[in-house]
Amino acid sequence: MSTHNDLTVDQLKEILERMSAAGHGNDKVVLPYNSGTASIGAKPTVGIVGGQAGIDWDSGKLFLHPSKALGAPDVDLLAKVHKAQQNLGRIQFLAARLGSERGGPLEDQVAQFKAALSVLEKPPTRLKNLSV
Repeated sequence: MSTHNDLTVDQLKEILERMSAAGHGNDKVVLPYNSGTASIGAKPTVGIVGGQAGIDWDSGKLFLHPSKALGAPDVDLLAKVHKAQQNLGRIQFLAARLGSERGGPLEDQVAQFKAALSVLEKPPTRLKNLSV
């Protein structure tokens, strides 16, 4: 059983009126959300761009429309990023080990490994083509 009561439209109106009277009438309306990653600084939020009353089965509800879709994180993408992070550690180790050798195919492999270090700025599928 829930330990809190959901906010009603009248309660929201009271909050908004108090904020506006306190000089916050031009503040942005946002929803905080869990991005699934650790962050420092401001909470991740999404703006509200509109709202409407629910109809039919959703009667009795106010729907706020976020500026971008909210939902569960892409589990496959998270798994790919996790795998890319594991591979990155392995690549950094091998690049450091091979970095002192010059010439021939080992130098080419070192260049490939160093190029792969930018994997977190690119799609995780980039590691599929590397052979170690």
